[in-house]
Amino acid sequence: MKYAKWIFVVLLISSLTSFVEKDKPTGGLNVGDMAPDFKIQTM
Repeated sequence: MKYAKWIFVVLLISSLTSFVEKDKPTGGLNVGDMAPDFKIQTM
């Protein structure tokens, strides 16, 4: 059951980070390069 808990934690963190990246495109290291694309798509 340890692996199940870690899988859940990884999924939760990944979903949170993806949500934050959509909310704040300039938050991450690699996200800074993709920020203009996100802004163009949302507009």
